Amino acid sequence: YRRGTSNKVATVQTETISNDQQDAQNEKSLADKEVVEPELNFQLVKPDYKDGITDGTIGKQVVSSDGLVVNVYRVDDTYKPELAQDAVDTSKYIKVDLLLGNADDLRPKTILKSTFNLVDESGQAVEPLDTEADGLNAAQSVTLSPGTKARMSLVFPTQEGQSFRVEWSQVYQVSGTQRIIGVSISLE
Repeated sequence: YRRGTSNKVATVQTETISNDQQDAQNEKSLADKEVVEPELNFQLVKPDYKDGITDGTIGKQVVSSDGLVVNVYRVDDTYKPELAQDAVDTSKYIKVDLLLGNADDLRPKTILKSTFNLVDESGQAVEPLDTEADGLNAAQSVTLSPGTKARMSLVFPTQEGQSFRVEWSQVYQVSGTQRIIGVSISLE
C-alpha cells in the first residue's frame, strides 16, 4: 500500500507541475499577443532639411529630413482619459503610443505635444488632449539630445467609423527659405 500511495502522490505532483507549466504557457501566449515596444534603430547624420512630409504606417520607423525618428507602435481606440472615467462621457478617444528619436548629429530637438495632430479622412485636424513622456518628467514636451530616444503617448478626441493619421510638422528657415518638414503616419 505504501508504494501505491507514493506513486499516486507522485502522479498528482506531476499533474500539478504540468498544469502550472500550461498556465505559464497560456500567460506567455497572452503576453505575445500584446504589442511589444519596438527598438528605434538609427545612426546620427547631418540633416538635409529637405522640404516635405515623410509617410509611414503603424509599426514602421520613419525618419524626417530634420532627423526626427518616429515609430507609432500602438493605437488604442477604446481608451478613456482619466478626466472622462468618472463622468458619464460618451465621447470617443484614441490613444497613440509612439517612440521618438533624434538622429541629428549636432542639435537637440524639443518636441511639443501641440505639434502633433490627428487628421481624419476629410482633412480635419485635432490637437491632442494629453501627453505622457516616460522617464523625462515632461508633460508638454520632450527634449531629445542627439542620439537619444523617448516614449510619448498622445490622446485625441475622435469620431467613430473614420480612418485617421497622425501628423507632425516643423517649419524651418534654411538659407532664407522657409521649409516645412514633417511625418504623416496612417493608423490603419
